[in-house]
Amino acid sequence: MATVATYFRRSEFIAAESTVERLEHAAADQYRMRNLPGDNIYLFSKRIDNSRLVREADPGTRTDCWSAIATVTLLAVMLGTAAMPRIGGLLSGIQAEKLKTDQQELLLRRRMLEIQEARILSQSNLDQFAVKRKLLTPTPGQEQHLQPHDSAFAMNVGSSAGAQ
Repeated sequence: MATVATYFRRSEFIAAESTVERLEHAAADQYRMRNLPGDNIYLFSKRIDNSRLVREADPGTRTDCWSAIATVTLLAVMLGTAAMPRIGGLLSGIQAEKLKTDQQELLLRRRMLEIQEARILSQSNLDQFAVKRKLLTPTPGQEQHLQPHDSAFAMNVGSSAGAQ
């Protein structure tokens, strides 16, 4: 019978009696609103002030931070080193294309200048220029041919002769 005693506990009988009393009380007042769930729970909140607390420094955080910085820097250097030849090739290709376009522009400019020079030096243009400046061809009597003399040649003389 010990098992039967433990099977029927006193708290269960008390709960059953209180349930019966509640049902009888509910039948008496039909229009009374039933209790809401969690109505019997009271939550107490206490204001916590952590302004005077100071966080204790973690000794491993500093080394972790520096090792992360070193790792990222090393990775950046390695990627930069690996990408340098490709970037250099691209830059030299861009420079070569720019030099080719510059060469084409200079050749076109040279052709234009040669054409302009040919127009200026054409015989008809020279004749017009001579007429404007009154530079006519000399008549046979206007020409004078000079005969060089030995004394007429320019000579390099020392500084003492030039000062006289």
